[in-house]
Amino acid sequence: MSVANIQPSPNRWLTEKQVEERTGISRSTLQKQRFNRTGLPYVKVGARLVRYSEAEIVKYMLARQIDPIN
Repeated sequence: MSVANIQPSPNRWLTEKQVEERTGISRSTLQKQRFNRTGLPYVKVGARLVRYSEAEIVKYMLARQIDPIN
């Protein structure tokens, strides 16, 4: 499936594990990026609960898409 064909749900929130599965970015890297305030945007609910917007993940992936030269 092409990244361009993915239709994100605007109200769907993903866990670190789900983001790792979709992007290949490890959970430890996601944690380091949050600590350094870099990387993907996220929402922190309460003291520990972290979620990522599915729409933002798709936008991130599309921004890094490389089209082959024909």
